[in-house]
Amino acid sequence: MSALAEVAAAGGRVWAEGDKLKYRLPKDRADLLAELRERKAEILAELRGKDAALLARCKTACKGLSLWPEELMAHLDDGDKTAILSGDPAELGALRCMAEGLSERLRTGTLPPHLHGAYKRLEQQLAEHPSQRFACEVLTPDADPVLVAVCVRGAGFATLRITRERYDEGKLLEMVHRWNTRGDLL
Repeated sequence: MSALAEVAAAGGRVWAEGDKLKYRLPKDRADLLAELRERKAEILAELRGKDAALLARCKTACKGLSLWPEELMAHLDDGDKTAILSGDPAELGALRCMAEGLSERLRTGTLPPHLHGAYKRLEQQLAEHPSQRFACEVLTPDADPVLVAVCVRGAGFATLRITRERYDEGKLLEMVHRWNTRGDLL
């Protein structure tokens, strides 16, 4: 049994964030931690392979819609991802239905749940800092494109799509700081 399968069977979860391996293990299964550490490179490769396969299926599901595959992926829970990776045609059809629903919600202005939470956090940040006019949160730091939620005081929300090649967190923060300190809006 693979380390990932063993963790899942125990009720835990493993995911990758960049080159770091993140995990949640049941309290009584701390014994799995040594195996995760020992096989980190192998596990990261397996997770990246699954992410690439999932992204390919999300791209197919989003074809012809005003929805980015990364937006669809951000909406999927672990159970959805496992089912979709099984390749079952019914699951792939369900993924297309989910993509169509999310695309429609974006078109009509009804926010998908993962964006709703980000925008609520940004609104709270602006409420706590009255002099600030802009707030942003990186939603998918390891994806391509990188999705960034932006809230502009008194104007609304947007999701920026920045290609991984052009994404620079330092420049983004510098730009937001500059926008927050300028006298004119743009």
